[in-house]
Amino acid sequence: MADAPNTPAGRLPDFVAVGPAKTGTSSLHRYLCEHPQIHMSRPKGPRFFCASAESNFHRGLDWYRSLFCSDRLLCGEVTPSYTRSTAPVVAQRMQAIIPHARLVYNLREPWSRMISHYRMLLRLPQKQCHRFEEDLPRYPNLRESSLGGTQLSLLRAHFPAGQIHCLESQRLLTATRPTLKALFEFLGADSDLDSPLFGKQFNVGDDKEGRTSPPQQSGSASLPAGAQSPAPRTESDHKSEPHILIPPTLVRQLHDEFCREVDLLRQLTSQPLASLEVPSLADLLAAHT
Repeated sequence: MADAPNTPAGRLPDFVAVGPAKTGTSSLHRYLCEHPQIHMSRPKGPRFFCASAESNFHRGLDWYRSLFCSDRLLCGEVTPSYTRSTAPVVAQRMQAIIPHARLVYNLREPWSRMISHYRMLLRLPQKQCHRFEEDLPRYPNLRESSLGGTQLSLLRAHFPAGQIHCLESQRLLTATRPTLKALFEFLGADSDLDSPLFGKQFNVGDDKEGRTSPPQQSGSASLPAGAQSPAPRTESDHKSEPHILIPPTLVRQLHDEFCREVDLLRQLTSQPLASLEVPSLADLLAAHT
């Protein structure tokens, strides 16, 4: 199915940020909202292309197009769960419906991403998480969302490399403006845009897709009157986190798998991806056993 023309009822997105969770997608969404040439879906995370029970694919193309009623140069969305499974359904659906769209794939060191994701689940009473080795098979996306090389391979099987932009979440955090400049250039938006908002972080912790409070898309360089940005997490916040025990055998298994995934990412992108270096096995054993 080719990209359909724009209509008053909406249009299809020009780009999709595919996640995964705990890689700065909330900050990315807010930064993209700030650009006056970009319209972002409201809410964040429409989950249209997902294949799981949370998918909105059954709502149809008219519903999806209605999220992008805008005359701005570009429209896009951010759905972290598009890379939560190693099944190819999401990439296949996107290829069929938006074959010319550009994709943005956030990359974070896989071990820290997994642990951050698990700590989010621990804060959700309905998840009833207790022991990591028991919870990992119950929530396979904890591991699969950290398989960056495999996930990028799935995307590459359905989209050419030139349509996929890999964004290191650590650089989005520590070198926000140059990272956004490169992203805006990739998307085809004005890359000289700057904003005071680009100095803020939006780490919303256990916020779920579709519940991120929508910012105003005025294109102004300031937050709406009276609004406050969520405060970045502090050192004391991390000290209060529960200690996560993981059996040594499982630590070794995940460490080796994540190292292979980072190596695959480097092969696929021809980039050093220094921020993705997995901690040493000795450090991980000391931290979790």
